[in-house]
Amino acid sequence: DRLGAAIRERRKALNRTLQQMSASTGVSLGYLSQIELGKNSASIETLYKICLALGIKMADLFSAVQKSN
Repeated sequence: DRLGAAIRERRKALNRTLQQMSASTGVSLGYLSQIELGKNSASIETLYKICLALGIKMADLFSAVQKSN
């Protein structure tokens, strides 16, 4: 849940829609939505694609999740 929330926060901060994220990552819109809502877990490869699209390092994404604890 926290990982999805961190992804959603970053995406919204960049004013990007799920559709734009889907186009830039090659990950389906539905799957991205499920990841953000915490209903589905993302593979490392998918997280990497998401991080590239958001302009962040994977370590920073996980760090943001740890800080929310």
